[in-house]
Amino acid sequence: MNQDSDIILEVSELSKKFDDRVVIENASFIIKKHTIVGLIGKNGAGKTTLMKMLIGFLKPTSGRIILNNKNIKFGDSNPQIGYLTDVPVYYDFMTAYEYLYMCACLKKVDKASIVDEVTKLLSLVNLECSKNKRIKGYSRGMKQRLGIAQCLIGKPSLVICDEPMSALDPKGREEVIEIFNKIKNDTSILLSTHILDDIGRLCDEVIIVDKGIVKSIESSTRLSFYSKNKLLEVDFNKQHLVEKFESFLRSNNILYKLKERTILVKELNQDIQKRIYYYFATNDEYIYPNSIKILDATIDDIF
Repeated sequence: MNQDSDIILEVSELSKKFDDRVVIENASFIIKKHTIVGLIGKNGAGKTTLMKMLIGFLKPTSGRIILNNKNIKFGDSNPQIGYLTDVPVYYDFMTAYEYLYMCACLKKVDKASIVDEVTKLLSLVNLECSKNKRIKGYSRGMKQRLGIAQCLIGKPSLVICDEPMSALDPKGREEVIEIFNKIKNDTSILLSTHILDDIGRLCDEVIIVDKGIVKSIESSTRLSFYSKNKLLEVDFNKQHLVEKFESFLRSNNILYKLKERTILVKELNQDIQKRIYYYFATNDEYIYPNSIKILDATIDDIF
């Protein structure tokens, strides 16, 4: 094993098969202290399978997982790892304070420090003012922040989050991003996400899962991902308008994807955006979209 003191997690030749189907094949990578690592890949690529092996929920077919110089084994409860599922489930009749207090007891946090730790975590995730409100009344963003607080109980070395920004509105995403940037001073974070903008703003390193193959992405490739983080969605009422707009895009070498009467312009930048708007404003053929929106690109949009 690598003895580098900056390494929190080392994965060596990790594989997982279900019957004859290979889901993860010979994955090897490291995660260093105080870093945020993005885990990306299409749906079904094996990201969740990989994360479940890292936390000991799923038995690998072969390979090693070493956290802080100790092997992670299937079925072991490891207090040095915090885990947040994509859809956290709570006891809705409890308050946030009660829930975190219970989790701290289950993690065997020293009783003398539980109140102080729970209070600090509620403040960190901006739930201090809502600590006595029942979780049943929480918004999706509040529940996600509560899940992050739960992950941090016991001061773990590594926090693993499965799609922590999924289904959040822009304000909720901003709140989660701010929290992650704060906690990286105390722990490393592995998070899966589909949203390229989140990867560009948050992640120090990126690991990609593609058809079971896991590899780190080089800096130059990461930059190309970040440059593709916006799409322009253009919707039309009539098919002949779609065909006219497609002709304009092809003649200008603008990349796009077509789905029925909706066109997604890929790798959007200010120049392309201005050219498209100018085209709609000045064409003599009465080509107007039914709607036009700027969207965040996802991993599926570039694979």
